[in-house]
Amino acid sequence: AGDVPGPSVPLASMLSVSRSDSVADLSTLSWINSILGWLWPQANAALSRFVHEDLTVRLREALPTHFQAARFSKFTLGRNPPEFGPVEVVQHSDTHVEVDLDVRYLSDVDV
Repeated sequence: AGDVPGPSVPLASMLSVSRSDSVADLSTLSWINSILGWLWPQANAALSRFVHEDLTVRLREALPTHFQAARFSKFTLGRNPPEFGPVEVVQHSDTHVEVDLDVRYLSDVDV
């Protein structure tokens, strides 16, 4: 109990899901991508508010007088969230674990 599985145990088997109503495959991290897709519009709106209401004010205060009129006319992370996966975990020894995670971000950022 509590033992870390050795390299002979594939990550997919440790993360298997048997529910028929599942919206994502745990072994591919599509579950993270699904959650991120649902959260992305709210995170984008919150970050945009932060940039316009907080960061811009702080920048203006920190900049020399000639640059204090600077502002962001637009700021959005865009509609495309990053995608994670697949992930591979390899245990090389009792003290060395390698995690290889692919991240794809096809950004439509507009600043």
